Amino acid sequence: MTITLFGKTYSGLSSLMTLFGPLVLMYTLLSAAVAALIRLIVLNPLSFGLMNYMKKASTDEENANDVFRCFNQWEDLKRVVLTGFWRDLIVFLYSLLFVIPGIVKSYSYRFVPYLTEDEPDLDPQQILALSQEMTQGIKLDLFVLDLSFFLWYLLGAVTFNIGTYFIRPYINQTDAECYLEVRNQYYGGTHENWD
Repeated sequence: MTITLFGKTYSGLSSLMTLFGPLVLMYTLLSAAVAALIRLIVLNPLSFGLMNYMKKASTDEENANDVFRCFNQWEDLKRVVLTGFWRDLIVFLYSLLFVIPGIVKSYSYRFVPYLTEDEPDLDPQQILALSQEMTQGIKLDLFVLDLSFFLWYLLGAVTFNIGTYFIRPYINQTDAECYLEVRNQYYGGTHENWD
């Protein structure tokens, strides 16, 4: 197979790779950068907001605007973006070691979205450390909790993932209840930042 482009003739696979290889690499890197930015600036804040909405729903204080609350003030958005960035970066770096350390670290940071709202005076590194401290000794319990949803996910997959949209709120609410239980045990039920 030969291709003539701008007066030059390219033939064979190695010549085509020489021509299109840098373009494919540039496209891949650009796509990864855009996906990371969307995750940091849009998806993480929405996820944090949704999880805190579920937490407030447990105590009948929910308001649909809570999902988008961090977009109202620049300081809140910056704090959520930085906290999400550090969490994702650390989990990614641990995942490079092997898959298991990344999974363990993600369970260590399970309560980060809730603590970001509950502890407004802490910086991102302190929030990560507090989440790690709160999940000390219960990571296996959290893993077993996630395993209990396996059949629900399987049912969602059988319905071409349509069922997953109905299962996800139940799982998010369970996570919120779990956080509230651990928080009450950790602080003894009282804390100055809680309503």
